[in-house]
Amino acid sequence: MCADANEQETPELVTCDGCGAEVEETRFQVGPDDLCDECGTECDECGYDARADEVEYVNGQALCPDCRVTCVECDRGMHPSDWMTNTTAGDVICERCYTNHYFTCDDCGDVTHSDNACGRDSGTYCTSCDPGEEEEEDDDGPIRCYHSSRREVWPLPSPATRANGGRFFGVELEVERREGAGRSRGEIAGGLASWVNNQSADITAERHRVPLLHFEEDGSLRDGFEMVTPPMGLDDHARLWKTALSPTLTRDLRSHDTDTCGLHVHVSRKGMTDLHVSKVVCFVNDPDNADLIRAVARRYSTGYCEVSRKRLATAHESNGNRYQAVNLCNSHTIEFRIFKGSLKYVAVMAAIEFAAAVVEFCQPTGADGFNLKTAAFLDFINTAAMRKTTRHLRTYLAERMTGRTFPAGFVPAMMK
Repeated sequence: MCADANEQETPELVTCDGCGAEVEETRFQVGPDDLCDECGTECDECGYDARADEVEYVNGQALCPDCRVTCVECDRGMHPSDWMTNTTAGDVICERCYTNHYFTCDDCGDVTHSDNACGRDSGTYCTSCDPGEEEEEDDDGPIRCYHSSRREVWPLPSPATRANGGRFFGVELEVERREGAGRSRGEIAGGLASWVNNQSADITAERHRVPLLHFEEDGSLRDGFEMVTPPMGLDDHARLWKTALSPTLTRDLRSHDTDTCGLHVHVSRKGMTDLHVSKVVCFVNDPDNADLIRAVARRYSTGYCEVSRKRLATAHESNGNRYQAVNLCNSHTIEFRIFKGSLKYVAVMAAIEFAAAVVEFCQPTGADGFNLKTAAFLDFINTAAMRKTTRHLRTYLAERMTGRTFPAGFVPAMMK
């Protein structure tokens, strides 16, 4: 029963801990105190009597804007004694973000984002100081600097991309070398490159004769590398990963059983409106869908893929932080960062199919297109139109979402 349109809700009143007045629910939290916007509080650092909305409680102290700094990575306030400076860009970063996302170049000493890390046997360098591939070519094989493949990949069309409005998917899979492995990481990457890339014409539906796997450094990895694909269709990805994830090729690698490896799926933005992007972001970040996300991603809300509830009106806007469940920092793609790395074919394909299915699920704008909940999504991927492109995903979810009853036929007969 709908409430009367003229009925007005009575606002909740709370007691201001500063002046004792009864005020509406909107107020400012300063440490343990709830303060109204008329009250001020003294800055513990300089003694300035600041307004409640100016003060931030940092490590047990109430600090005014002049006595705190803000981390450019996580946007949290810090005491001046706790900050570090990213000397390359001049930005302020906190110690936690430095540990998770930055490094100090062993040559120039600049603090730089890990995206620009080049790991060599002699140390870790920023791109400006990188001694080059030549000195370690024998050890690193085909492994190049982070983002080096951007200049070498382009979309590879296929029947699937044409049937899906020209939508492409790019994958980045991070791996680590197993302790005690008999081969160096360069030798492992070289074996993968030799076997996979020499078969590119046989793997791709339209016989593209280009490398399908590129190998890059990544500052978050200890002794590993990142495998990067060109933008491709689901059909070509299915054949590529069936070939690349052969136990013979990957026997000296780890991915899922590490605390460093992720699996990222880029989806082209072509044809996506702001509303469409917002619905994708809200769906992935909705706490009501947490069990679904954990099942397919095998992790939830880490420092590399933060999950936090979003508002539909603004969810399409990038705040500059790429370490979110859905990264919107790239102009041509949205990036699903939720997945833990894996060397299992079904897990990798389930991740790619999940990204594709979420984009399709969130596209309709009619009344039924705003039910962004797990039950509606599971029904959607089991429809006749989606069955062909969600075979691995449905199988994977049925195995991992214990306690949920799935309809007959949810798991394809060929996958049982």
